[in-house]
Amino acid sequence: MLVGVLLVAAISLRLYAEGPQWGLRLAQAPDGAVVAAAVRGHAVAWEQHVRPGDRVVSIDAVDAHRFVGQPVERASRIVVVDQNGNPRTLQPPVLSDAL
Repeated sequence: MLVGVLLVAAISLRLYAEGPQWGLRLAQAPDGAVVAAAVRGHAVAWEQHVRPGDRVVSIDAVDAHRFVGQPVERASRIVVVDQNGNPRTLQPPVLSDAL
């Protein structure tokens, strides 16, 4: 049992070190804006309340148009505008030093 717990902890730390899994795919809307076309459940984007149709402005300070059609898996900052027009800057959760 202890070996299993240690194995899960090691895998989790390795994945965290590789960067967040945003689980986000972008598309261009008819008006030219970049939107979240797909958001994978339980990935960082979903957990931070990004939903399909939310406008994506930038990824790591790069215009989101450069990411259209590509999965967004690893990024340190994403700026979105939700369907109510509220801009938000998203960052992945921070792993505490206690872990």
